[in-house]
This record gives sequence, C-alpha cells and structure tokens, in this order.
Amino acid sequence: MLNLGDIYTRVRERLGKDQFGGYVTPLNFNQLLPWVNVYKLNDLIKVFEEKSEISRDLFPFIKTVGSPEYPAIVLDSYGYGEYPEDYYYTARSAYSQFLNNCGGYSENVRMVEFLNQQDFGYRMSTELMKPTLEQPIAVDENERFLVRPLGIQSVGFTYIRRPADPVFDYDIVNGKAVYLPPGTFHTNSSVLPSGTPSQSVEFEFLEPVYEDLMNIIVKEYAIKIRSEFNYQTSNTDQGA
Repeated sequence: MLNLGDIYTRVRERLGKDQFGGYVTPLNFNQLLPWVNVYKLNDLIKVFEEKSEISRDLFPFIKTVGSPEYPAIVLDSYGYGEYPEDYYYTARSAYSQFLNNCGGYSENVRMVEFLNQQDFGYRMSTELMKPTLEQPIAVDENERFLVRPLGIQSVGFTYIRRPADPVFDYDIVNGKAVYLPPGTFHTNSSVLPSGTPSQSVEFEFLEPVYEDLMNIIVKEYAIKIRSEFNYQTSNTDQGA
C-alpha cells in the first residue's frame, strides 16, 4: 500500500528531480493535499450522480444513520435535523412509517426526497404536489436540513462523509525531507522536537485510486510551474 512518502517521491520523480523537483517542497505539498482530497471525492460523487449507484471507490466514505451502528437523526418540533459532523453529501434518505394494521403495526419505509431551495418552495406552494407522509421532501437550510410534512419524528440516510485532511509530516535528514508515517516519531528536532509523535494522516482512498491522486498532484504542480515560467519570461521580455 502506497503512503504519502511514496506519493511525494513519485511526484518529484515524474516532474524530474533536477529540473522541476525543487518546486515540490513539504510545505506546498501539504498545502495541496487537502484540495486534492476533496477534488477526488467530488469526482467520485459525480460518477455516483451519473450512474445512481455507489462505486467501490466510494465505499470507504459511506455511512448510514438509522442503522444498528448509528441511530437515526431525531427531528425537532419544526422538522429540522442536524447533520453528522463528518457529513459531506447525501446519497439517499428514508424514514419508517408505522401504520395500524388490524390491531398491530406494519412498517413502511418511505424515501425522503432532497430538493434544492427552488424545487422545495414550488412543492410546498403547489397543492397537487405538496409533500405527504408517504412522499416527504427535505432541503438544506443553514447547515441543517428541513423535512416536510410535519409529523415525521426521525429520519435515516446514507451519506458520504468527508475524509480527514491528509498531512505529510517529516524530518530533515542530510538536507532531505524523510516522511514519518503515522505511529512513528520524530528522530531529530529539524521540524518538531525529537520524540514527538508523527502528525501524518494518510489518504483514505482505496489503493486503485492512488494513481489518479498522483496524476492530479502532478498536473497541479505542472500548471504552477508553467505559470511561474511564463511570468518570469514575460518580465524578462519587458526588461529587454
């Protein structure tokens, strides 16, 4: 399994250590990693939106509230619910409607349709398409979500969680950055005091995605290098 140290080394090799590898430093590498993390996640979400199915590459980020492991989200009296702290994107949502059936109760799972503000407002204002307990709707509002109609006590949903931001921690040894994987310790005081636990955080993607991650990183560095080269060339031409 590749780690951030391997990715750092391979990115430098692809760019050419002598010609452009010097542009890749631990500082700007760390600045780029969180952006790459979200960029690739959004790319996987686009595939999900197009195919309406969760790909294998998205599995590490899928969570379901309303399951034995994570309880459903309780709505307040106004129909508002709080998203989990690691929430990023809703995949699908539902609630359990219990109906009195010949002296007993039967459970019907009803899908909750998440809409944008415009469509939500239209549905609420149109008598023919108003939400019902059989066909409820929801909308994002101020980092919460609002469910209609009233009368639904809790909802569960499958969502895509936001992955932790990657961090490349390192020591400087013989003038070079040496990666410190999670669980290791600083061996000198070049970056943090010796004995300090590594602050590294790895990508959470599956290994088949790592090639794409490296391609994205190399492309972003190449754009930056080209931009700086064009700027320097332009300044040189103006001074000539």
